Amino acid sequence: MFIRQERYHGEVSDRPRLAQRIGSSIEVAEPGRISPLVQRWFLRGPFGACFRFVFRPRCAGWEHLPKDRPVLIVSNHSGGGAMEIIALSMLWNEEFGDERRVTGLAHPMAWYLPGPSQTVQALGAVPSTYEHGLAVLEQGIPTIIFP
Repeated sequence: MFIRQERYHGEVSDRPRLAQRIGSSIEVAEPGRISPLVQRWFLRGPFGACFRFVFRPRCAGWEHLPKDRPVLIVSNHSGGGAMEIIALSMLWNEEFGDERRVTGLAHPMAWYLPGPSQTVQALGAVPSTYEHGLAVLEQGIPTIIFP
């Protein structure tokens, strides 16, 4: 197990952070596999249509993403909460469909909370730990993070 060394006031600690400790035990069967219900209702269905009308998300430059190797997409939250995540997932799905799945890194606590647990699993997310991040990139799955 890889443990990042942190410096606290000049001292080095080999103790993993909380997210690393709780996220290491979580197993994700199919990273990036979006549930059919989410695809039908939220990405392509009525919710998706309303979302597109209200927020009008758009993205350009898809052709610059490498197709022969994994890619790490780093974005930011602009204050819209989960709106950016939904928009990027929706746009990715419109551009690539099922031929190229994408996963996102989510805080490991989400897997232990009712509601968020089902959401992150339905969206095909993986816990934001070093092991999970490296594993999905080694599988060639494009990965999105919102630091």
